Amino acid sequence: MHPLQFMKHRFINIEGNIGAGKTSLCDRLSAHFDAKILKERFDENPFLTDFYTDIQRYGFATEVFFLNQRYHQLHNEFANTNFDTQILLTDFSFYKSLIFAQKTLNTKEFKLFKELFEIVNHKLPKPDIFVYLRTSIDRILQNIARRGRLYEKNISVEYLQSIDDSYMEFIKMNQNDLRCVIIDTSHIDFVHNDDHFAQILTLMQANYEHGVTEILLQV
Repeated sequence: MHPLQFMKHRFINIEGNIGAGKTSLCDRLSAHFDAKILKERFDENPFLTDFYTDIQRYGFATEVFFLNQRYHQLHNEFANTNFDTQILLTDFSFYKSLIFAQKTLNTKEFKLFKELFEIVNHKLPKPDIFVYLRTSIDRILQNIARRGRLYEKNISVEYLQSIDDSYMEFIKMNQNDLRCVIIDTSHIDFVHNDDHFAQILTLMQANYEHGVTEILLQV
């Protein structure tokens, strides 16, 4: 499939829960389409380790740092990307800041955070396509254990489920404004299985041609 078939999809967000395979899919898509990748630099957040041990105390500082970092990453990349000739993939969306903050912060903190989000959100372009990788919690826990990040070892099942619920609620509320594709990756291996990867490309192409939102069920 030639990149020009995705001419309307020049800015592509790959989203998903923690450990859902966002970066891995970006890597495969980048190799396939010779596209640029912007990866989230989450390891630079100095509050992250403390956050997973005491979410209530460190939640606001963690989310504000991510808000600032994601904005500057995206803003700087847009300034250096020629969308007439290039495709930009990201393994995060700016909406991620709002989705996570809503689950992390108390009512007063979230109200302030949302005001900060809205101040800068309008300065960034919307993605041409928003791909959400929906993965079972068991699969996510396996992926988290496999990559062995110390600060992720105490993430609870309840927290992971709440994040998935928040993304699905966000997609439902914004499906008229965003071109979304939901892909169930619980039982597929798009990294090593070319047929599975081809199914993802097919869904993205269908979205380009018809604006559909679909779920790729287990194979």
